[in-house]
Amino acid sequence: MLEKTDTPFKVLIIDDEPLLKNLIDQKFKFQIKNNQLQFLYAYNGLEALTLLEANPDIGVLFTDLNMPGMDGITFLRQLHTQKGKHMYRPVVISAYGDMANVRAAMNCGATDFIT
Repeated sequence: MLEKTDTPFKVLIIDDEPLLKNLIDQKFKFQIKNNQLQFLYAYNGLEALTLLEANPDIGVLFTDLNMPGMDGITFLRQLHTQKGKHMYRPVVISAYGDMANVRAAMNCGATDFIT
């Protein structure tokens, strides 16, 4: 269990599903209220890169694969090329759990793949 702190642990969620924010905010309302967790949301990979630049203290990020604009694999490739800047451990969450997608995500720097 997280303790109450002055600085919340930041989590970036990258997904184009509009209801996901409501679900996460509801599930973690206690931790958000007690300043233990702060969730940031990006609609696609391009928005995520902008948020990461403005928030280098993000602790973990979760990304979908299938999104408009910049998809998850392209985002992971971009993030992987900037690896010297910050050390992120991206986790992919996707319904597309076939081996080709898992392999592509892991080769681009994902640390885990949840389907």
